[in-house]
Amino acid sequence: MKKLSLTVAILLVSMLFCTNALAQKDDTGFSIKGNLEINTDYDIVSDSSGDSDVDENKYDMGGRIKVTPHGKTVTDNFFFEAQADIMANVDSTVSLDDVWGKIGTSTFDIQIGRFEGISLFDKGEDVKMVDAPGAPGRYETNAVRGRLDKPGQIAVHIIPNDVINIEVGTAYGTLVTEDGDETVTENLIGVRPVVAFTFGPMEAAIGMDYQFTSAQNDDAEYDSNLLGFCGKIKATFGPATFGIQYASKTEGKTLADGTEDNDVTTNSMGGYTTVVLGTSTLGGGVFYTTSEVDGSNNTLTHTQYHIIFEGLSTEWFTHLGISFKKGWFESSCFF
Repeated sequence: MKKLSLTVAILLVSMLFCTNALAQKDDTGFSIKGNLEINTDYDIVSDSSGDSDVDENKYDMGGRIKVTPHGKTVTDNFFFEAQADIMANVDSTVSLDDVWGKIGTSTFDIQIGRFEGISLFDKGEDVKMVDAPGAPGRYETNAVRGRLDKPGQIAVHIIPNDVINIEVGTAYGTLVTEDGDETVTENLIGVRPVVAFTFGPMEAAIGMDYQFTSAQNDDAEYDSNLLGFCGKIKATFGPATFGIQYASKTEGKTLADGTEDNDVTTNSMGGYTTVVLGTSTLGGGVFYTTSEVDGSNNTLTHTQYHIIFEGLSTEWFTHLGISFKKGWFESSCFF
């Protein structure tokens, strides 16, 4: 089977719904903002494996309205902050993206809820890159970075000065996954410590990612563990920004019958650059991933590229992501 999937996602409008007059420059008070996104998808699937060629065309319209209420109260050096991202989807469903509360001081705080931790694997901009079928997916040190479906999150931030930012994120709860027609429910715990550094135009970060899951059913012996790490460097000189990163993970599991499965090691690396030209940004990047089963000589590889153009204003942008694997191609554009 050969599959060519062309996804064109059009951001029609990015608008500010309203901002409460109490919102100040230091972000205290209460505010509401949001935007509208519409995605128009067109998929072509060609199957010539049987006696005759079969072509299928699929049209799909998606999108959502995002509304973000945000509040912050400051007393001396002590603050409380809360935010929720409410997503009203065009398919009539309503979901939540980020939902969190934060309490602390300028040098120490605790964040609880659903959110994303510090990024350890950047692509220059918020680029959507879809992994090609049969190719190993990029590992971005994000197994317990956040926005998990069921488990809750707690993160501690320590910011002693302008150079060092320490984040220790944890995840705890129930993970629900689909295995064919079967729904698998597991207990999950995870931890993700990150240390980020800023030295003028230079930024660097290192961190690790650990996740352990086990079956809720006592009769099943299934469990899995993931251990990974990542390091990145970013530099900005005038209008140009450069970044490189490397991440690696090893996954192991025990099957339901008690059999130990072979470990799988995945390595992802890549770099990107962006250049600001007036009100526009140009850039691109390349990423390379390998995956190998322990004891096997067969290494799977995956190379991905992306091109960035951000123009007109910060509310309108265009991104193009390309993924190559054995002749398979997919692009994603956002306007």
